[in-house]
Amino acid sequence: MKYTLKKIPEVIMRRYDIRGIFGKDLTEDIAYSFARRFGTFLQEKCAKSVVVGYDGRISSPKLFIPLIEGLREQSIDVIDIGLCPTPVLSFSHIDLETDAGIMITGSHNPPDHNGFKITFQKKPFFDQSIKDLNQLSPKGISSDKRGKLLKKNMGLTYARRVCKGAGELPAYKVVWDCGHGAAGAVLPQVLDFLPGEHTVLYESVDGTFPAHHPDPTVKENLRDLQEAVIKKGADVGFAFDGDADRLGVVDNKGNAIWADRLLILLAQDILKRKPGATIIGDIKSSDLLFSAIKEAGGIPYMAPTGHSVIKKCLSDLSASLAGEMSGHIFFVEDYYGFDDGIYAAIRTLKAMMKLPGSLNDWFQSLPTVYATPEIHLNYSKNKQALLKDIHSKLKTQQGIEVNTQDGLKVGIPDKGWWLLRGSNTQDVLVVRCEGKNKIALRDVVMHLNVFLTLYQLPTIQSDII
Repeated sequence: MKYTLKKIPEVIMRRYDIRGIFGKDLTEDIAYSFARRFGTFLQEKCAKSVVVGYDGRISSPKLFIPLIEGLREQSIDVIDIGLCPTPVLSFSHIDLETDAGIMITGSHNPPDHNGFKITFQKKPFFDQSIKDLNQLSPKGISSDKRGKLLKKNMGLTYARRVCKGAGELPAYKVVWDCGHGAAGAVLPQVLDFLPGEHTVLYESVDGTFPAHHPDPTVKENLRDLQEAVIKKGADVGFAFDGDADRLGVVDNKGNAIWADRLLILLAQDILKRKPGATIIGDIKSSDLLFSAIKEAGGIPYMAPTGHSVIKKCLSDLSASLAGEMSGHIFFVEDYYGFDDGIYAAIRTLKAMMKLPGSLNDWFQSLPTVYATPEIHLNYSKNKQALLKDIHSKLKTQQGIEVNTQDGLKVGIPDKGWWLLRGSNTQDVLVVRCEGKNKIALRDVVMHLNVFLTLYQLPTIQSDII
């Protein structure tokens, strides 16, 4: 099939990836055009090889074909690893020693969305690098200079690596919820290496996501997992997003352990071996995380949200572990520093092994956190202009602290904080609030709602997660 070289629409050139609605602003021609331009970039860097994988969305194979065609037309060799989770692509980029990696995935977005996550020389390709692609002018080549195409299955190699040392685990009862996402393409091979009794929900890969949407940060999406954990008498339950680079966890009593609290468990485990290590949490995380890291003998660092930014912070700070409230967890200790939901689940099992009691016992020992869930408010206008305007009004208020590292994180003395930031992947504003107690949380929410009302945005409730 003949494809047309076009300009990549600016609306799909997000900060961390390229992402749009298939058939609208993301088409086969756009996939081909992106590949030609990225292939030109690689040529200019004297790079030659790319590993490519895709998730289970219905549109993913349709984007895959023009993508590899465009790369090969720029003399780039392509290793096709087929249907897989994003962590398998990230692992393959390192293990196969390719110059770059491209994952076709819509992550946790609605079924009609899709896009490209890109790595170059083991580092994220993002921000200005993505925007600059349209400045490149691909040149045609003769047919004898087309890049080669090699197919390779990396599932077993990946499974062996992530399960390294897992044979010593107790025979835990575990429930896994793939949510019909790409995790189902590799999880059976992983479970072959794990001791214990395993129940897998929604293993078949289905891009329509018939059971529930694969986003473990949404409480409703965890209900089936919670019920299965209780019914099976399981020790723990794990859930993944659509491309399995994020993890959700349910304890043995069916309670959701949100990522900032899970990170405490993982940090405590690492800090026993590496006292003084730097541990990174994102700006949406609870204050409890940062105080717990310090208490365990670590150095806490608050970073902006975003997997590409987190990876840069990991490198810059030589940190051992990082995590985001959204469930992205990054291990540097004994791993590669990229976000991998499946590997994070196995590391959670290893951390559980060292607990004196159950996961719920540990969870109940934590101080109570009075915080709202992560709330998304639809907003398709200029998010940065809105935040700038709100910031100007906050400057007139005395006694509050404003952190502008990533959106607006507003600290109210003796009460708590609220966060309002623009999502880098969706047309939404992200909101979260935390208070020192229920009354303080209510006051924090009321303070935020004044601004939401002023700009005719939906107000939020002080419901606690």
